[in-house]
Amino acid sequence: MKPFFFLEKFGSIPGLERIKKLLSEWKNPHKDLKVILVGGTNGKGSTVAFLSSILKYAGYKTGSFYSPHLLFFNERIQLDNIPIPDAELKKYEKKIKEFTDKGNTITYFEAVTAVAFDYFRKNTVDYAVMEVGMGGEHDATNISSPVLSIITSVSYEHTKHLGKTLTEIAKTKAGIIRKTSITSAEGEALQEIRKHSSEIHTYNKDFSSTLFSHSLDGLVFDYSGKGKFRLTSNLLGLHQMKNASLAVRAAELLNINQISIKKGIQNASIKARFEIFSKDPLIILDAAHNPSGIEALSSTLAFFNLSSLTIIFSCMKDKDWKPMLSNLSQFTPEFLFPRLTLERTESPDALKNKFNGKSFPSLKYALNNALEKNKPILITGSLYMMEDAYEALNKAKDEGKIK
Repeated sequence: MKPFFFLEKFGSIPGLERIKKLLSEWKNPHKDLKVILVGGTNGKGSTVAFLSSILKYAGYKTGSFYSPHLLFFNERIQLDNIPIPDAELKKYEKKIKEFTDKGNTITYFEAVTAVAFDYFRKNTVDYAVMEVGMGGEHDATNISSPVLSIITSVSYEHTKHLGKTLTEIAKTKAGIIRKTSITSAEGEALQEIRKHSSEIHTYNKDFSSTLFSHSLDGLVFDYSGKGKFRLTSNLLGLHQMKNASLAVRAAELLNINQISIKKGIQNASIKARFEIFSKDPLIILDAAHNPSGIEALSSTLAFFNLSSLTIIFSCMKDKDWKPMLSNLSQFTPEFLFPRLTLERTESPDALKNKFNGKSFPSLKYALNNALEKNKPILITGSLYMMEDAYEALNKAKDEGKIK
């Protein structure tokens, strides 16, 4: 199901006036919710997953909002980790159509955000943990008044819209803060975020974590904040220790007990974040989609001594892909560049002209070629390529090419 796609003609327009009007017609559901906003450059989705899982194990009915989805649109709006049903989406699509038929404009993301607010109120959630789209201050999620704001790492992204310096980008992202904030930002970005918080909790100052062990089976680390305890996560990657710690600090501020925190972190899940799809052969999916995301991915690959990989890479045209590929070049002698179904993706030929690699008409063909090389495989570069990746991988699994 692909609801609300008739709204894509409106594109992306900054400002909150359109969603404000729609929500007003729906009796302002966002005002009846305890919203926790999660902004930043990378790690937003993982942090939402960690905190939502903790809240669920603490006995709270929890709404989770992700953007974008990987496989199914319904993944964006979840109630206690259960995606919104198709029947509900059809009802909301009708309501959105009625709104635009009256001459109103609403963007795709604004409509989806409004639906999340209304669905969460309808189901009387205790908390709504929501991933911010782009930026913060003018993002549709920011129509709410969050009880807590989390800002993950801050690095260069969407500079045409958010600003050309880290200070400018951080200022935009800090727009989601009302009072209390938690952040893992550093340097000038952290300095800017401090200006917007009357109460700020900073990673490696007010709370911290130390790696105990890390394997392809899981991550174990020691957390130190209001309490000190050991945590286990199924989400791999050294950066996930930091994302998990942000969620734990939020849980501490919400007075959630350690047992619920431990269970929540251990059982949190989200796809395509250094996900081991197969161990025979080793196939890793990672939705790193900007230079800082690729840096985190590279650190994890180096930690596991993974080299001489076959890397399948694709990304959006508006991404700064040259430093991404340059970073990944240390792990592969040759890239495989598939053409994706989404028009916004960079062409394989453009990538191949700058970096050593082969182009393929689809991800399926790139995967088949990769499987012939008998090397570990990494699929990365964009969240938007993962739908094609899972389709190709599941087909290869059905054919017996992957165990």
